[in-house]
Amino acid sequence: MSRHVWSLTTAVLLLSSAIAPAARAERPSREGYGGYRHSDLRALADDTEKLADRFRSQLDRELDRTIIDGTKRENQVEKRAAKLEDALDDVRSSVRNGKKPNHTRDRVKRAVRYAHELEQDLVRLRLSPGLHQDWRQLQGRVNQLAYYYELTPRHAAMPGRSYR
Repeated sequence: MSRHVWSLTTAVLLLSSAIAPAARAERPSREGYGGYRHSDLRALADDTEKLADRFRSQLDRELDRTIIDGTKRENQVEKRAAKLEDALDDVRSSVRNGKKPNHTRDRVKRAVRYAHELEQDLVRLRLSPGLHQDWRQLQGRVNQLAYYYELTPRHAAMPGRSYR
């Protein structure tokens, strides 16, 4: 009896040692918190930063055609957009330079906070549907960064929310 148990145990161990490396080889490479590869994170950070640059320049142009043009309120909105853009520049630099995840996570957390503050301003403004669409796209990318670093986005997109 013990001889059969020994043979069975040996067979199971040999079989499992042969299967385990093959199973590991089939799984995709996962780096970072969210199961993304580092190259995916780098592309996400680059795209998000580019969207932020484009959004900020479009926002500046549209604010010049609104009733708040030349007011403190316009300056406040533009400063918040600049803070978000700078924070996303920092995120991109941190990702590109291979900084430790906690270092980059702090920068993403700051970007999420700035995006939330900017959204509070955008909700009250009457801006073009195109600009709001660009905002939702940028917001989605910031959310993806937040999820990657296991943060809860404070400005999660709300289905059916109207900015008008």
